[in-house]
Amino acid sequence: MWITAKLALADLRDRAQRPLAGLDPTGAPAARAARLRARPAPDTRFAILFTPRSGSSRLTDILTVAGLSRADEGFNTAFLPEMARKLGARDLPDYVDILCKWRAEAGVFGCEVTPAHIARVFGTSTRFSELLRPTHLFVLLREDIVAQAVSITRQIQTGQHHATSLTDGDIAAAEAGLTDDGAGLRLRVAQLARMEARIDAALSRIKPPAHLLSYERLQRSSEEEIAAAFGEALGRPAHLPAGFASAHRKLSGSRASEIAERFRTRNTGFLTRIAKARATRLSLLKGSAFLAGTEEEDRRC
Repeated sequence: MWITAKLALADLRDRAQRPLAGLDPTGAPAARAARLRARPAPDTRFAILFTPRSGSSRLTDILTVAGLSRADEGFNTAFLPEMARKLGARDLPDYVDILCKWRAEAGVFGCEVTPAHIARVFGTSTRFSELLRPTHLFVLLREDIVAQAVSITRQIQTGQHHATSLTDGDIAAAEAGLTDDGAGLRLRVAQLARMEARIDAALSRIKPPAHLLSYERLQRSSEEEIAAAFGEALGRPAHLPAGFASAHRKLSGSRASEIAERFRTRNTGFLTRIAKARATRLSLLKGSAFLAGTEEEDRRC
């Protein structure tokens, strides 16, 4: 079993590094890479470990405008190979070095990663920590895991990811066509719970301690409050233009709420087990002062 696990980890690294292994370290990308390597390394580096449909896009938008780095998914394998080629990176350590210097704002680099990104690109969270050397960590999850699963289902069924370019009519039309997929929701809730457990496992191997925040806390907080909280945590000034409002907004609708409530009613035993598995994590979140604000009385699983 131990040998099988080692081979699986090696295969993950190989699959992630394979696109990087064929990079051409000559020509225009090489010249660009040389310029980027010559830049000073950011002395503040943060990573946000997140689960899907947890408000990460709005958060990235706010942090970027506030001058706290463009904290996007630079380690997502959907984008990494092409980005590495454009940057002229030779291998994974070189890519991490160049990416940090390229994305840095006033000495601050940030990124958002899922447990899958870490596994596919770095193999282990230890390797991720060794290469990135984060000075600050944040964990972003969603307290209402059923609503999160419904949001993922909605994204899959409608193709709507964010409301930035959608009209109210677009959103309403997609909402009307949303179908109730109980089996799919159950699977997604279980997958999300496993992702959270993988984040816990990663944090046990990475320093420093993480700040915990949630989608619900982000939704209750203004752009200014979010920028100020991150700026304070990072020890850096955060400035937003007067009146700035992120174009990312919640995709809401009664149909999605109805599906979530019906799922809760029909899956009480299953959700009790999920809640038990998440209890320690949510208790730590409740005790975290980061963007705490005024807590809602109604807590969902």
